[in-house]
Amino acid sequence: MLCFISIFILSLLMSISSKEIKCGDYVCNLKHGVCVEENLNMICVCLDRYETFPLDNPEKCNYKKKSKVKALLLELFITYGSGHFYTENYKLAIPKFLFWVFTYYAFIVLKAIHKGNENNKRFEKILKFCAIITLILMVIWQMIDLFLFGLNIYSDGNGVELI
Repeated sequence: MLCFISIFILSLLMSISSKEIKCGDYVCNLKHGVCVEENLNMICVCLDRYETFPLDNPEKCNYKKKSKVKALLLELFITYGSGHFYTENYKLAIPKFLFWVFTYYAFIVLKAIHKGNENNKRFEKILKFCAIITLILMVIWQMIDLFLFGLNIYSDGNGVELI
């Protein structure tokens, strides 16, 4: 019997905490914010992981912020722009992904061409030079992204700051 009462109380508390209440001129989601009085006005103050997006949205604290640590770790271990894909920043994610994929397949094709013509030392030197330059560019781009994610300079695709 005590177990049923506990479950009932827990479900009642969960249903109360998931409600939205009128907070001044706006609706405040009680799971993601708190309605407080400030200068005789009721305002909805969002919890750390939430923000109102877009700013003129009548429902406050409706947007869950993305984690900079997740983005940094994705970018560090998976590369290919995965941190940017996670933050939905497609203007940076797609070019980086295409650069990695294009470079990878270009070198496979060039290596296959070179295999059929192994006596051409000039082609081999040009191929090695291009590979080194491309590798340097990839490492620089990766280091810049890691640095900018670490300093929390990047925002997500909607312009909301990462947490």
